[in-house]
Amino acid sequence: EYNPPDLASFQKLTGYAQKPVTRFDGDYNVTFGCAKYSCIEPMIDVECLLGIAPTVNFTYYVTNLVAPSGNVVLQYLITLASRPNATWINSISWGPPESHLSPEIAARMDQEFAKLSTRGLTFVTSAGDDGVNYRAARGNPSACGLSPQYPAGSPWVTTVGGTTGPEFGHPERTCQTDIPSPYQPTTTSGGGFSMWYPQPKYQQRVVSQYLNSSLPMPPKTTFNHTNRAYPDVALIANNINSIAHQFWIPNGGTSASAPLFAGMLALILHARFEKGLPALGAVNPFLYKIAETTPEAFNDIVVGDNHCTGVYGAHKSFTCCPYGFNATKGWDPVTGLGSVHYMNLKK
Repeated sequence: EYNPPDLASFQKLTGYAQKPVTRFDGDYNVTFGCAKYSCIEPMIDVECLLGIAPTVNFTYYVTNLVAPSGNVVLQYLITLASRPNATWINSISWGPPESHLSPEIAARMDQEFAKLSTRGLTFVTSAGDDGVNYRAARGNPSACGLSPQYPAGSPWVTTVGGTTGPEFGHPERTCQTDIPSPYQPTTTSGGGFSMWYPQPKYQQRVVSQYLNSSLPMPPKTTFNHTNRAYPDVALIANNINSIAHQFWIPNGGTSASAPLFAGMLALILHARFEKGLPALGAVNPFLYKIAETTPEAFNDIVVGDNHCTGVYGAHKSFTCCPYGFNATKGWDPVTGLGSVHYMNLKK
């Protein structure tokens, strides 16, 4: 559900001009309102992206959960491909475990992402909020295990992990639930290795460096180290307030990190268009190259890991599982290349 009054309140409180979302698209009708706070997830996406890039032309996409194609993400891509003027920057804060995909669906989605990327479209997605695990492990240790997400594991998509610290005036580190006050995150940055997609050339060097380090790793039988690794970058994922159902909602997770980065890319794209430059398309090759040539574009995160789940229940409990990856100098499957320093990146 989408609740227009919430965006209006957000823009008023942040001092932005009132600019309602007027463009809606997809293969399903949008539902307006916020029954039982069902708009929390959509509103944090909208408010985070427009909070970074308040003047962009924003389109809200809606997809039928009972997708004719058999998969919600695939249905979204098919609909997007049919549009002659598809949105250039696309933010996705939801996705199933890769294990829920058939080989046929996984291959078809990879093809659709590739085709759209060659048209100049850019895709940003969240790394997940349960570390290396699927959310089913919350309160259920028997469900622990490395469970890569989709589309986070797609080589055509830029996947964003989560950090915490600066919001409390502390050094930036991995966002994870098992760290003490004052952080108190409700999520753990997702990360890992795809079960479907080969490792793209643009990240092979940095991933190899990580795998050859002396850090403890999950058993080799639990992940395919030759496949696509994620996340690519990270951003703040804790203590992010949004407005939903006309209330301030304490929020966070990579569902916020992804639209924040999408907003940054929207600003960069706007500047490119003003200079007569083409659209960005898949940005991962550029990001990994920038990390080599302009390392100050990223804040390297070297503290933390992702073996615990996000919180659950009234007491905000979480489950810490046996395995996960550790943050370290350089790229890692917790925070990627590091958190984005926009002013340096846009250069």
